[in-house]
Amino acid sequence: MTSLLVGVDVGTTHLKVGLFDETGEIRAFAQRDCSPRHLPGGRAELDADEWWLAFCDAFADCLAGCGAGTVCSIGISTQAQTYVYVDADGEVLAPALSWLDSTGDAEGTARALAAHDYYAHTGWAGPDPMLASCKLRRWAREDARARAAHLLFPDGYLMLRLTGQAAVSRNLAPMSGLYSMVEGDWWAPAIEAAGVRRELLPP
Repeated sequence: MTSLLVGVDVGTTHLKVGLFDETGEIRAFAQRDCSPRHLPGGRAELDADEWWLAFCDAFADCLAGCGAGTVCSIGISTQAQTYVYVDADGEVLAPALSWLDSTGDAEGTARALAAHDYYAHTGWAGPDPMLASCKLRRWAREDARARAAHLLFPDGYLMLRLTGQAAVSRNLAPMSGLYSMVEGDWWAPAIEAAGVRRELLPP
């Protein structure tokens, strides 16, 4: 039986799934729409459950068109700066905030972290309204945050649905503005500035 590798890309407008054999040859491909909603004031959001439904549907299409095989591994790539709150049962508590959302409090974040070398820790020249950390600071009073068990990026959300374990890509984490590349871990001053509880973030 053929060993299959699964590639998933959670893009801005489409979720794409590809099945590959061990030589890297693509055996099947499918995609589904998952476009965000654009709201007044620069807000952009979408229902995270759409990612899961899109994955299941596209994956089923790929399996149907690929023939017999055994899935050996799944890799997930995704957009940065998009995040969602889920509860202890993995249920989504509020719409995911898209990376296209431009409502972040960059000025407040800059003031809160003025004593730190922001570039050295995050790789960003300075806080930006589209960074997840800045959006988290702006919307710190969201009701969903108080009820959340996890704060996840799209890859982590799919991993939670697939495995029951919260996770994050070490490539994606630094792009959030919440992770220190100097310390190799979530950055405590940035987490505090964003008003996020450390236990919400994946290990």
